[in-house]
Amino acid sequence: RPFTFEDEKILRSIKKASEGSNIINTLIKRCTKDLDFNELALVDKNFILFKLREISYGTDYEIEAGCTSCNHVNELTVELNKLPIKYADISASKATKMTLPDSEVEVEYLVPTANDEKFLNNSGHLIDNLWRFVKSINGHSERMVTQGFITKTTARDVSVLRNAIFNNDYGIQTKVNFECNSCGKDSAIELPINESFFDVS
Repeated sequence: RPFTFEDEKILRSIKKASEGSNIINTLIKRCTKDLDFNELALVDKNFILFKLREISYGTDYEIEAGCTSCNHVNELTVELNKLPIKYADISASKATKMTLPDSEVEVEYLVPTANDEKFLNNSGHLIDNLWRFVKSINGHSERMVTQGFITKTTARDVSVLRNAIFNNDYGIQTKVNFECNSCGKDSAIELPINESFFDVS
């Protein structure tokens, strides 16, 4: 459902960036039903966030985008309902297997959920908590095995594993292409989420 006046008050109560995630989580729980929030894949949480914005404030989202050729700042209106969506097949929401390139071991890994977000709030936490998303290594699921393997394997193995776990191919595609109003060159940016995201255009 769209935000109510009470939801809006909760949203506007954010005083610092560190409070944002908890309040957004609260709003998603308030505005949805029959949803196991803790088991919600992060890509699905992002999808819901965009949909709540659309039904609460409209589809038009005004942003500024710098041209990569001439640095001119373009004022753009993005129609959120027209952003492409790449849907995952059902198997993508379950544990997935892959073989790492250097160690050649089979790793079964898990898709991060909304409940895991607390482990991912900075790059240091992400690396330290990578083992949490590894279900098994060559069939061994003990924490000592998974943690020990990650600390001892090659940087390439870790990079490949990290990219698989935090794959951003699915969900709302937030890359925005535009033609510069000044020089006419084509540019692309990742859609910024700024203070006017939850606002009427």
